[in-house]
Amino acid sequence: MPKKARLGVGARIYAIVVAAILVTVSIGLVINAITLRNSYALRELHLRDVVDVMVSQLVALDAAVQGGDLSRKEAMEQGIQLVNDASYDGGNYLFAFDQDLTLHAHGRNPARRGENVEGFSDPNGVRVYVELAAVAEEDGSGSVFYSAKRKGDDSGTLRPKMSFARAFEPWGWVVATGSYIEDVEAQIAHVRKLAMIALGIGIVFLAAFSWAIARSIAKPLFGLEERMKSMREGDLDADVPFTGAGSELGSMARSID
Repeated sequence: MPKKARLGVGARIYAIVVAAILVTVSIGLVINAITLRNSYALRELHLRDVVDVMVSQLVALDAAVQGGDLSRKEAMEQGIQLVNDASYDGGNYLFAFDQDLTLHAHGRNPARRGENVEGFSDPNGVRVYVELAAVAEEDGSGSVFYSAKRKGDDSGTLRPKMSFARAFEPWGWVVATGSYIEDVEAQIAHVRKLAMIALGIGIVFLAAFSWAIARSIAKPLFGLEERMKSMREGDLDADVPFTGAGSELGSMARSID
Protein backbone atom coordinates (compact mmCIF):
# COMPACT_ATOMS: atom_id res chain seq x y z
CA MET A 1 0.00 0.00 0.00
CA PRO A 2 1.49 3.36 -0.97
CA LYS A 3 2.39 5.64 1.86
CA LYS A 4 -0.08 8.47 2.30
CA ALA A 5 1.25 12.00 2.20
CA ARG A 6 0.78 13.69 5.54
CA LEU A 7 0.44 17.29 6.54
CA GLY A 8 2.47 18.05 9.62
CA VAL A 9 1.19 19.89 12.67
CA GLY A 10 3.23 22.98 11.84
CA ALA A 11 1.96 23.02 8.28
CA ARG A 12 -1.61 22.74 9.53
CA ILE A 13 -1.12 25.68 11.86
CA TYR A 14 0.37 27.71 9.02
CA ALA A 15 -2.61 26.74 6.83
CA ILE A 16 -4.98 28.10 9.48
CA VAL A 17 -3.00 31.34 9.60
CA VAL A 18 -3.03 31.66 5.80
CA ALA A 19 -6.80 31.11 5.82
CA ALA A 20 -7.16 33.79 8.53
CA ILE A 21 -5.08 36.22 6.48
CA LEU A 22 -7.18 35.58 3.37
CA VAL A 23 -10.38 36.13 5.33
CA THR A 24 -8.95 39.34 6.83
CA VAL A 25 -7.95 40.63 3.40
CA SER A 26 -11.41 39.82 2.03
CA ILE A 27 -13.07 41.67 4.90
CA GLY A 28 -10.76 44.63 4.32
CA LEU A 29 -11.66 44.77 0.63
CA VAL A 30 -15.37 44.68 1.47
CA ILE A 31 -14.98 47.43 4.07
CA ASN A 32 -13.01 49.52 1.58
CA ALA A 33 -15.74 49.12 -1.03
CA ILE A 34 -18.43 50.08 1.50
CA THR A 35 -16.41 53.10 2.64
CA LEU A 36 -15.95 54.21 -0.96
CA ARG A 37 -19.63 53.83 -1.75
CA ASN A 38 -20.76 55.61 1.42
CA SER A 39 -18.33 58.50 0.89
CA TYR A 40 -19.69 59.13 -2.60
CA ALA A 41 -23.25 58.69 -1.33
CA LEU A 42 -22.74 61.38 1.31
CA ARG A 43 -21.41 63.83 -1.27
CA GLU A 44 -24.27 62.99 -3.62
CA LEU A 45 -26.75 63.57 -0.78
CA HIS A 46 -25.27 67.02 -0.20
CA LEU A 47 -25.57 67.93 -3.88
CA ARG A 48 -29.09 66.52 -3.94
CA ASP A 49 -30.10 68.76 -1.04
CA VAL A 50 -28.73 71.83 -2.84
CA VAL A 51 -30.59 71.01 -6.04
CA ASP A 52 -33.80 70.17 -4.18
CA VAL A 53 -33.78 73.55 -2.44
CA MET A 54 -33.56 75.25 -5.84
CA VAL A 55 -36.25 73.00 -7.34
CA SER A 56 -38.57 73.84 -4.45
CA GLN A 57 -38.24 77.53 -5.34
CA LEU A 58 -39.01 76.76 -8.97
CA VAL A 59 -42.06 74.78 -7.85
CA ALA A 60 -43.25 77.88 -5.97
CA LEU A 61 -42.81 79.99 -9.10
CA ASP A 62 -44.73 77.46 -11.18
CA ALA A 63 -47.50 77.49 -8.58
CA ALA A 64 -47.71 81.26 -9.03
CA VAL A 65 -48.12 80.67 -12.76
CA GLN A 66 -50.92 78.18 -12.13
CA GLY A 67 -52.56 80.67 -9.79
CA GLY A 68 -52.42 83.43 -12.40
CA ASP A 69 -50.04 85.63 -10.42
CA LEU A 70 -47.21 85.29 -12.95
CA SER A 71 -46.92 84.47 -16.61
CA ARG A 72 -44.81 81.49 -17.59
CA LYS A 73 -42.22 83.82 -19.11
CA GLU A 74 -42.02 85.95 -15.96
CA ALA A 75 -41.68 82.85 -13.76
CA MET A 76 -38.92 81.40 -15.93
CA GLU A 77 -37.01 84.68 -15.90
CA GLN A 78 -37.19 84.75 -12.13
CA GLY A 79 -36.13 81.09 -12.04
CA ILE A 80 -33.13 81.84 -14.25
CA GLN A 81 -32.14 84.66 -11.92
CA LEU A 82 -32.47 82.38 -8.88
CA VAL A 83 -30.21 79.76 -10.44
CA ASN A 84 -27.64 82.33 -11.55
CA ASP A 85 -27.51 83.94 -8.10
CA ALA A 86 -27.29 80.73 -6.07
CA SER A 87 -23.94 79.68 -4.61
CA TYR A 88 -22.76 77.48 -1.75
CA ASP A 89 -19.62 75.98 -0.19
CA GLY A 90 -17.38 78.88 -1.10
CA GLY A 91 -18.23 79.32 -4.77
CA ASN A 92 -20.02 76.22 -6.04
CA TYR A 93 -22.87 77.10 -8.37
CA LEU A 94 -25.95 75.67 -10.06
CA PHE A 95 -26.99 75.52 -13.70
CA ALA A 96 -30.12 74.66 -15.65
CA PHE A 97 -30.70 73.43 -19.19
CA ASP A 98 -33.49 71.80 -21.14
CA GLN A 99 -33.77 68.42 -22.86
CA ASP A 100 -32.58 70.04 -26.08
CA LEU A 101 -29.35 70.71 -24.14
CA THR A 102 -29.69 74.48 -24.31
CA LEU A 103 -28.47 76.34 -21.25
CA HIS A 104 -30.97 78.60 -19.52
CA ALA A 105 -28.89 79.51 -16.48
CA HIS A 106 -25.31 79.09 -15.36
CA GLY A 107 -24.23 80.38 -11.97
CA ARG A 108 -20.56 80.80 -12.86
CA ASN A 109 -21.12 82.31 -16.30
CA PRO A 110 -24.65 83.63 -16.91
CA ALA A 111 -23.57 84.82 -20.36
CA ARG A 112 -23.70 81.20 -21.52
CA ARG A 113 -27.50 81.39 -21.58
CA GLY A 114 -28.79 80.03 -24.87
CA GLU A 115 -25.63 78.00 -25.54
CA ASN A 116 -26.13 74.48 -26.82
CA VAL A 117 -23.97 72.15 -24.73
CA GLU A 118 -24.67 68.85 -26.46
CA GLY A 119 -21.09 68.56 -27.69
CA PHE A 120 -19.48 69.53 -24.38
CA SER A 121 -17.30 66.77 -22.94
CA ASP A 122 -14.50 66.47 -20.44
CA PRO A 123 -10.92 65.60 -21.57
CA ASN A 124 -11.73 61.91 -21.09
CA GLY A 125 -14.67 62.05 -23.48
CA VAL A 126 -17.49 62.08 -20.92
CA ARG A 127 -20.39 64.07 -22.43
CA VAL A 128 -21.40 65.70 -19.17
CA TYR A 129 -24.64 67.44 -20.14
CA VAL A 130 -25.82 64.55 -22.29
CA GLU A 131 -25.35 62.10 -19.42
CA LEU A 132 -26.95 64.44 -16.88
CA ALA A 133 -29.96 64.83 -19.17
CA ALA A 134 -30.11 61.04 -19.57
CA VAL A 135 -30.15 60.25 -15.85
CA ALA A 136 -32.69 63.01 -15.23
CA GLU A 137 -34.97 61.67 -17.97
CA GLU A 138 -34.64 58.00 -17.06
CA ASP A 139 -34.65 58.15 -13.26
CA GLY A 140 -35.82 61.67 -12.46
CA SER A 141 -32.42 62.43 -10.91
CA GLY A 142 -28.91 61.04 -10.71
CA SER A 143 -25.18 61.69 -10.65
CA VAL A 144 -22.43 61.75 -13.27
CA PHE A 145 -18.70 61.46 -12.61
CA TYR A 146 -16.18 63.25 -14.82
CA SER A 147 -12.99 65.32 -14.72
CA ALA A 148 -12.49 69.07 -14.92
CA LYS A 149 -9.92 71.77 -14.33
CA ARG A 150 -10.48 73.83 -11.21
CA LYS A 151 -11.03 77.51 -11.91
CA GLY A 152 -7.96 79.54 -11.06
CA ASP A 153 -5.64 76.53 -11.15
CA ASP A 154 -2.98 77.37 -13.74
CA SER A 155 -1.47 73.89 -13.56
CA GLY A 156 -4.24 72.52 -15.73
CA THR A 157 -4.55 69.45 -13.51
CA LEU A 158 -7.68 67.41 -14.11
CA ARG A 159 -9.61 66.77 -10.92
CA PRO A 160 -12.45 64.32 -10.31
CA LYS A 161 -15.87 65.88 -10.11
CA MET A 162 -19.43 64.78 -9.44
CA SER A 163 -22.58 66.50 -10.69
CA PHE A 164 -26.12 65.79 -9.55
CA ALA A 165 -29.11 66.62 -11.76
CA ARG A 166 -32.88 66.59 -11.23
CA ALA A 167 -35.60 66.99 -13.83
CA PHE A 168 -38.04 69.86 -13.36
CA GLU A 169 -40.82 68.61 -15.61
CA PRO A 170 -43.20 71.61 -15.58
CA TRP A 171 -40.66 73.66 -17.54
CA GLY A 172 -38.77 70.83 -19.21
CA TRP A 173 -35.63 71.80 -17.34
CA VAL A 174 -32.79 69.86 -15.78
CA VAL A 175 -31.43 71.58 -12.67
CA ALA A 176 -27.94 70.51 -11.64
CA THR A 177 -24.86 71.32 -9.61
CA GLY A 178 -21.39 69.86 -9.27
CA SER A 179 -18.60 69.49 -6.76
CA TYR A 180 -14.96 68.44 -6.92
CA ILE A 181 -14.42 65.21 -5.04
CA GLU A 182 -10.64 65.01 -4.70
CA ASP A 183 -11.12 65.55 -0.96
CA VAL A 184 -13.34 62.47 -0.82
CA GLU A 185 -10.82 60.41 -2.77
CA ALA A 186 -7.98 61.71 -0.57
CA GLN A 187 -9.85 60.57 2.53
CA ILE A 188 -10.50 57.18 0.98
CA ALA A 189 -6.81 56.86 0.02
CA HIS A 190 -5.80 57.76 3.58
CA VAL A 191 -8.15 55.15 5.04
CA ARG A 192 -6.86 52.58 2.53
CA LYS A 193 -3.25 53.38 3.49
CA LEU A 194 -3.97 52.95 7.19
CA ALA A 195 -5.78 49.69 6.47
CA MET A 196 -2.82 48.38 4.47
CA ILE A 197 -0.41 49.30 7.28
CA ALA A 198 -2.63 47.59 9.85
CA LEU A 199 -2.96 44.55 7.58
CA GLY A 200 0.81 44.36 7.12
CA ILE A 201 1.42 44.56 10.86
CA GLY A 202 -1.26 41.92 11.42
CA ILE A 203 0.29 39.56 8.87
CA VAL A 204 3.75 39.92 10.43
CA PHE A 205 2.30 39.30 13.90
CA LEU A 206 0.31 36.27 12.72
CA ALA A 207 3.33 34.83 10.94
CA ALA A 208 5.58 35.26 13.99
CA PHE A 209 2.94 33.99 16.40
CA SER A 210 2.08 30.96 14.25
CA TRP A 211 5.79 30.12 13.88
CA ALA A 212 6.22 30.22 17.65
CA ILE A 213 3.11 28.08 18.24
CA ALA A 214 4.07 25.59 15.54
CA ARG A 215 7.59 25.32 16.95
CA SER A 216 6.31 24.85 20.51
CA ILE A 217 4.15 21.92 19.36
CA ALA A 218 6.24 20.39 16.59
CA LYS A 219 9.55 20.30 18.47
CA PRO A 220 8.26 18.13 21.38
CA LEU A 221 6.35 15.90 18.96
CA PHE A 222 9.45 15.35 16.86
CA GLY A 223 11.43 14.63 20.02
CA LEU A 224 8.89 12.06 21.16
CA GLU A 225 8.79 10.53 17.72
CA GLU A 226 12.55 10.11 17.67
CA ARG A 227 12.52 8.59 21.17
CA MET A 228 9.82 6.09 20.13
CA LYS A 229 11.89 5.09 17.09
CA SER A 230 14.90 4.48 19.31
CA MET A 231 12.73 2.40 21.64
CA ARG A 232 11.60 0.24 18.71
CA GLU A 233 15.25 -0.25 17.90
CA GLY A 234 15.87 -1.57 21.43
CA ASP A 235 17.04 1.53 23.34
CA LEU A 236 14.93 1.35 26.52
CA ASP A 237 17.34 3.10 28.85
CA ALA A 238 17.46 6.67 27.52
CA ASP A 239 15.17 9.21 29.13
CA VAL A 240 11.89 10.19 27.44
CA PRO A 241 11.96 13.95 26.80
CA PHE A 242 9.34 16.44 27.92
CA THR A 243 7.92 14.30 30.72
CA GLY A 244 7.88 17.37 32.92
CA ALA A 245 5.66 19.42 30.60
CA GLY A 246 2.23 20.23 31.99
CA SER A 247 0.43 20.10 28.65
CA GLU A 248 -1.05 17.21 26.71
CA LEU A 249 2.43 16.67 25.26
CA GLY A 250 3.71 16.08 28.77
CA SER A 251 0.95 13.52 29.34
CA MET A 252 1.96 11.74 26.14
CA ALA A 253 5.62 11.74 27.18
CA ARG A 254 4.81 10.32 30.62
CA SER A 255 2.64 7.63 29.04
CA ILE A 256 5.53 6.64 26.78
CA ASP A 257 7.89 6.66 29.72
